[in-house]
Amino acid sequence: MVLNIAELGVLEPIIVWKDPETGLTCVVVGRQRVKHTLEANKLRLKEGKDPLLVPRSH
Repeated sequence: MVLNIAELGVLEPIIVWKDPETGLTCVVVGRQRVKHTLEANKLRLKEGKDPLLVPRSH
């Protein structure tokens, strides 16, 4: 999964929720995609490539 994300990026957006009291953003669906993207970005940075962003939906 990490290598796939490093090559293609995240294809399906994660779903987030913003807590109105604290202002913190919480991942509701897609925690593994976030985790794998963080690992993929470590590989990409070692290769001299730009890091990837994870698309999100509210």
